[in-house]
Amino acid sequence: MLDVFFSVAPGLPQSVPLNPDTPWSFSLGSVALRESDAGNGANAGIRGNHEQDDLGVQATLHFGGLPTMTLSIVGTGSAAPGRIDDAQLDYFLDWTLASLDLGDGGWLDIQLDRLSFTDRSTLAQTATVTLRAGATPPPDDTSTNNGAISNGVPEPATLALLALGLAGVGLTQARRAARRPADANAANALT
Repeated sequence: MLDVFFSVAPGLPQSVPLNPDTPWSFSLGSVALRESDAGNGANAGIRGNHEQDDLGVQATLHFGGLPTMTLSIVGTGSAAPGRIDDAQLDYFLDWTLASLDLGDGGWLDIQLDRLSFTDRSTLAQTATVTLRAGATPPPDDTSTNNGAISNGVPEPATLALLALGLAGVGLTQARRAARRPADANAANALT
């Protein structure tokens, strides 16, 4: 199993006013690549399928307000075989754009920054939220929504949720339990 650790930023939750089409970014937490180059030859660094498969992750954001809303954002990770201490790309994590339907033609776009590691290090995971207002909200069909999960939410006639509170954030490492049940219990996870 690839040694990647996820942590949530201190200081959450937050409540901020959002202006239409003005992005607001905040620190969601950090991601650390902690894989070592211990061993010699074929045992050093990232090796074999057991450190290159099942690297998907999911971030779950909980928004306060009436009603409380939850949005899951899917991340895809990939690891390149080889030593960690070289100049080559070792691991990257890319997130899908997610949209939260606020009703009445408004929605939030939420994008997490792509992270790239070329050595053992810890990188900040930043999220950017943009309030969108208009006559046509994004599609609810996840096949046309870049793989993100979009949840429709009943809403008053106005965009009263301009000051959505970020009530909590969870980041969990998604593993295919059927293929690797022991890893699912041992994976680093935060809720």
